[in-house]
Amino acid sequence: MTGRSGEPIREPSSGITDLLERARAAIADLQKTSTEPSRPGALACLVIVIVASLAIAGLLVHTFFETESPKIDATSVALLAVILIAPFVHRLRALELGGAKAQWQENATTGITQVLTIIELQHQTIDRIYRDGLSGLSDRDGESSGINTPAAGNTPPVPRTLRDILWVDDHPVNNSYELDALRTIANVTVVTDTRQALQALRAGNVDALISDISRDEDEHHVPDAGLRLLRLVNEFSPPQGTPTFFYAGPPAVEQYGLALEKEGALVVTSSYRELFRALRDYEISTTSAAVRDMVSRIPDASITEGGERGIDYVVRLPSGRRIDLEVASWVTRPQMAAFADRVERLVAARDKGDADASWLLVRNEVIDERRREFAMERGVTLMSVDAVRAELANIRQQS
Repeated sequence: MTGRSGEPIREPSSGITDLLERARAAIADLQKTSTEPSRPGALACLVIVIVASLAIAGLLVHTFFETESPKIDATSVALLAVILIAPFVHRLRALELGGAKAQWQENATTGITQVLTIIELQHQTIDRIYRDGLSGLSDRDGESSGINTPAAGNTPPVPRTLRDILWVDDHPVNNSYELDALRTIANVTVVTDTRQALQALRAGNVDALISDISRDEDEHHVPDAGLRLLRLVNEFSPPQGTPTFFYAGPPAVEQYGLALEKEGALVVTSSYRELFRALRDYEISTTSAAVRDMVSRIPDASITEGGERGIDYVVRLPSGRRIDLEVASWVTRPQMAAFADRVERLVAARDKGDADASWLLVRNEVIDERRREFAMERGVTLMSVDAVRAELANIRQQS
């Protein structure tokens, strides 16, 4: 992907994560420096020799050559101390003269490390909150996001599975946690202005667009930049039908929300949970619609909602074969209880009727071996969108 004048569009690194990494590196350098032996320079060595020589001379004169010599008093002790301490002056950590004291901490990095540890713990906690906002949404029982999902007849044959997301924001560091959470489920490209966004959209391979509303464009503040972008996207010929979500501050949402929705925005919000829920709802609606579209292409096949059987769909094929189908919307690995609940629904539906197969439509990458074995033991087949498409295409060719 390229930007202005053909230069590559570079994704900004996650601001907070990057800063923490740089802080760790800086502390490691400090600790390395503090453990290296300290050696005086040439000038320091010369000063030490001069001070020690003068102290030795003073000690000899005061002790042996003055009246009533030899004598040893506080002056002799002080001069002797100077002689003994002089070679180590460059390594002293504290010095006190006449009640004034200056000192520095040899292990100052210890305190800095402790502060960084606290910041990292806070970062991990906040990051977990955002990831839970993405993965903890129930795909059946959560509140509806209120987005207008596309009708089956308007859904393209290839579903938008949110593999590649384009995020437009002139200050992406403000969305570091949201970006980190989304990057666990999709490839996220960040651009900072409308020109780059249009270029990326025309290049294709964008499954969803997330944008702010007000931003700086060409060194000028444009309060309705997001609305202008959406209108330009709607003028594409042929239409791309890219789902668009707006995530901005409450004032911008309040001022431009209605206009954006009239232009076709699926959601306009300042809540990250509502944004994530809308993304989830859009993916499951388009995936379900795509499955219906696939089945409709098979002569004499039908797909109906599961209804009283407690599952999503029942697919009936021309051969008389019947498939029970559940469409999961997990974008990260589901809790075992949630996964088991979906599997058991298919098992219960099969026990009530004469289904020839039970399919759970789910992303491959969110299912581990333990869950695969659990489903296999109960006769439930885990299917990706591509696997369902290939299977139904094969059935269509045979019919």
